[in-house]
Amino acid sequence: MSIENKQIHKFLKNKNQFNKNDLYFSLASFNLYNSIYNSLYYRNEFISKELYYCTKFDTQSNTVNLIINSLKESSDTLYLDGYILSLKNFAIADLFNFYIELRDARGIVFASKLFKNIDIAGNLGVYSAKKVYLPFLSKEYELFNADLSSITWYYTYDFV
Repeated sequence: MSIENKQIHKFLKNKNQFNKNDLYFSLASFNLYNSIYNSLYYRNEFISKELYYCTKFDTQSNTVNLIINSLKESSDTLYLDGYILSLKNFAIADLFNFYIELRDARGIVFASKLFKNIDIAGNLGVYSAKKVYLPFLSKEYELFNADLSSITWYYTYDFV
């Protein structure tokens, strides 16, 4: 068994006490880097399943746009990884009452939630973007029979 395989086995066995830097440098040295390390959802330190990934998007002028990069599921939580992009002519200090519905390829709502406040770390400047991670708890989404080959989203928001 190679050193890398031993470290991966050790990581999977006891992931809370494993040094992630060791894993990164070991995996970077062989082909399984992309398939294993990228499947670890680094931000929250757990393994997740990617359900949707997007490389193309459209925007609308003079509004706040939501760009969804990916949807991941782990531990009965759905995570939306994306960006809030402001194409308004003025800065936005705060985004709140952000209601979102995610719809599958057939137009059926599979997730919805009202976020009281979206953390934009200070403000959202003119023609700028901020990264967002939006979690949906198990009662806020249903993936059974959802066709995630393409998704659409509807959202409303208030801002100051």
